[in-house]
Amino acid sequence: MLDKRSLTDQTIKELTEMITVKQTYKPGDKLPNELVLAEELGVSRTTLRDAITYLSSINVLERKRGKGTFVIDNEALHDDYGFNDLNFLQVKLKDLYEVRLIVEPEMTAIAARKATDEDLQKIIKYTKLIEASPEAGDFTADMNKKFHNAIALATHNEFIIRLYENISTATVKAFNEESIIQKNDEVLVMSHSMITEMMKCRDAEGAKLAMRLHIKQSIDFYNLKI
Repeated sequence: MLDKRSLTDQTIKELTEMITVKQTYKPGDKLPNELVLAEELGVSRTTLRDAITYLSSINVLERKRGKGTFVIDNEALHDDYGFNDLNFLQVKLKDLYEVRLIVEPEMTAIAARKATDEDLQKIIKYTKLIEASPEAGDFTADMNKKFHNAIALATHNEFIIRLYENISTATVKAFNEESIIQKNDEVLVMSHSMITEMMKCRDAEGAKLAMRLHIKQSIDFYNLKI
């Protein structure tokens, strides 16, 4: 069980992710009232207040008397580390899969160690939707993207999350530009399920190997000749 300090630190981290990574709340947005937000985060109002006090002290949030708590437009929080420059690159699908073969197995191992129960539930949900999805089409592509993005989010590492967002977006773009339709087949569906099972067991090495196998199977399936 987390102590009060750890709970506050975790709440600070989750609020920061909601602002910088997930962008649930953007500069100028008002946060929900304390009761609603505390319930959403699964913490007490006291813990939430402590987190808000800290984030206010470093100019992430601002309390306005009688109005509520607002997100400040803090440029330092939104430094893109040059990631936005990647949007202008014309990258081939096979090149992206080479990068994914390097990045995703290690990313998945980290996620297996650090994922919360909530993270795992999301990954399980997307796995089941992939298993039930049509062989091809927009729904299949969307569920596949959400599955891999959920693993990235489960690392709780902001740099990895933002890096993978760019890889994921570029992958979708490359599929479209090369007129390749994302599909499901039995092997790819099974490898998604294997990744999820390894993560449920908190088997970081198993999850890493399962993701590496999945990426290699995708490379073969789309005949990318890497």
